[in-house]
Amino acid sequence: MRLPGFPIAASGEIFSSVIARHLARSPATKSRHLDQLGLRIASANSLVPNNLPPFVEVLPASHPWADTPSRIILDHTLIPLFLRFSTAERSAEVIAEIAAGRSRNPTATVGLTPSRSTKLLHKAKICPDCVARDIATHGFPVLYRQHQPSFVRMCDVHAKPLYWNCVRCQELHRHTRMWQMAGRCNCHSPLTQAVLNADLNVKTDENWLWLSHQVAIILGYSNVPTDHSITEKLLNCLKENGFSGTTGGLDSSAVADALNERFGRSFLQQLDLGNWCELLSNGHRANRVLSRDVIEGRKIPNVLHVLLLARLVVADISILSDMELTSKVQEKRCPTGYGRRASSCQALDNRTIDLAVQSTEGKITVAARVLGVHSYVLAAEMRRNGLRLPLPNVTAKRLGIKRIHAIQEALKKGIPKKDIQHLYKYRNGQFC
Repeated sequence: MRLPGFPIAASGEIFSSVIARHLARSPATKSRHLDQLGLRIASANSLVPNNLPPFVEVLPASHPWADTPSRIILDHTLIPLFLRFSTAERSAEVIAEIAAGRSRNPTATVGLTPSRSTKLLHKAKICPDCVARDIATHGFPVLYRQHQPSFVRMCDVHAKPLYWNCVRCQELHRHTRMWQMAGRCNCHSPLTQAVLNADLNVKTDENWLWLSHQVAIILGYSNVPTDHSITEKLLNCLKENGFSGTTGGLDSSAVADALNERFGRSFLQQLDLGNWCELLSNGHRANRVLSRDVIEGRKIPNVLHVLLLARLVVADISILSDMELTSKVQEKRCPTGYGRRASSCQALDNRTIDLAVQSTEGKITVAARVLGVHSYVLAAEMRRNGLRLPLPNVTAKRLGIKRIHAIQEALKKGIPKKDIQHLYKYRNGQFC
C-alpha cells in the first residue's frame, strides 16, 4: 500500500528531518506512522535506517524517493561525507550494500567504529538564521545535513555558531520524540543551547568556519565523486612540503607540531583529537591515515583526520580534487640493487646552507628539499661544517630554559648522550 502525501525533501535536507515533517503534519500517532514506514525501531540520530527498501516501497509512485534508496543515501544522509576519500569501487560497493538492505550495521559498513560513530554522527543542530529563512521561503524549517556532523559547529552560509535542537527531547530514550523538526518540539520550554562557547577568538572562529566550508563542499556534489586519488595526492603534497620521514612515510612528530601550530591545542581538544596529536608526537605513525590500504581502497579513512592533514598543505579540499597526480608519484621506485654506488652529491657550502635554513624558518627537512638533497645529507653537512640549528619554538617551550641550559652544560662536560637521556628522562623521542 502506497502512502499518499509524503513530503518532498528540500535540497540538502537530512533524512530524519523529512520524516519529522511527515510525522508533524499527520493526525495519527507517531508510532503508527513509523510502523507504516518501516521505521518503528529506527533512530533519528542514526546514519541511515538499516533497511531502506521497505520504506521506499510505501512512498507514492511519483515521489522522487520511490524505489530509489540510493538517492536518499547520496542526497540526504552523511554517507557521501564519510566515503569522500575512499576509492570509487569501495564507495559504489558500500552504497549498493546499504541501498539493498544487506547491511545490518550501515555505520560499520561505512568504516566507523563504535567510538568514532558516537563522535561523528549527528544530533540535530540548527542555524537560527537558516530556520527563519526557510520558514519565510518554504513555510517550514529544515535540518540540513551539512550542519549535523559533530565537528561542524558553525553555519557556512551565515558564519554563526550552530545551536542544538531541543536538548531535552534528544536526551529522552523515547525514540518517537527524537524525530524533530528544526527548532520545533513538544516541550513546553524547549532547551536550545549554542554548540560553541561564547569566548571565541579569531583563530578558532576561522578553523570552525573552514571545517564547515569543507563539509559543504563535499556534500555539495550531486554524487560521490569518481576521482578518489585524493589521499594519494595529499600524501604526495605532504611529502613535498617537508613532512617526509626518513623511512619514506610521514614524519609523525613534524605533523603533530604543524597541527598544533595551525589549529592550536584548544581547538584540537574540542574536536577530541588531543590524544591523537599526543600519539603523533610520541612516534605514532601519521601515515596510517594515508596508508596503502586507504589509497588502494581496502580501508575507509577517517574523514576528519584527512581534512586536518589537508589543511597543512592546501587552503581548500577542492584544490586537491583539481590537482593531477604527477608522473613522479605514479612511478614506483626501483631498488638500485647490491654493489651499486649511490650518485655522488656536490658538497654544500656554509652560505648556501644558511640561506636555505633561514628561508624555511629552521625546518631542516624543507631546507633539504630546497637544496635537492636528503635531510640526513644536510644534517651531515651541517655537522661537518660546525653549523648549529636552533631549537624550534615548540620544542624550546616544552623543554624550558633551565633544562636546555642543564643539557648544554652536561654536553660541554663530555657526559655521554645516553647518560644525559637517562638523567633527563628522554623516552620515545621526547623528554618526560
